[in-house]
Amino acid sequence: MTYYRIAFQRNQEPIWQWKSTVLSELSAVFQWLRLHRALPHDLLRVFTCSSREELNKQLAQENQGQASSSVTAAQFLQERMIRSAAATPEAGVALATEHSPTESWREGNALNGQGMSFLDGRRREPENGSGGDHDCLY
Repeated sequence: MTYYRIAFQRNQEPIWQWKSTVLSELSAVFQWLRLHRALPHDLLRVFTCSSREELNKQLAQENQGQASSSVTAAQFLQERMIRSAAATPEAGVALATEHSPTESWREGNALNGQGMSFLDGRRREPENGSGGDHDCLY
């Protein structure tokens, strides 16, 4: 099993402090990063280990200037082919998975010009439409 934990560096100080609890699933890391997307990704480090105890050792090593297996949140996401959509203004600061150009991933994740997702827009189409077949004679 792999364990993850996220540390935060305050005001560019050399000391890292735990910001998250121990996370045991990769999806939980992504969710945590989404919830805390306002924090700069270069001030967050993701620690990864095969044991919970090793996470504290890695944090201590990082704070002593020694090498650890931690990476910044930006590097962590980039290594997993996930980018922060903050770089694209139309997508806000949500996290989006990189897909091939033939896939329409933007439809499910990006916001349309009215501030709603594509899926919400599709759901509302019938509601705003002609009203079904009530105008047809039987």
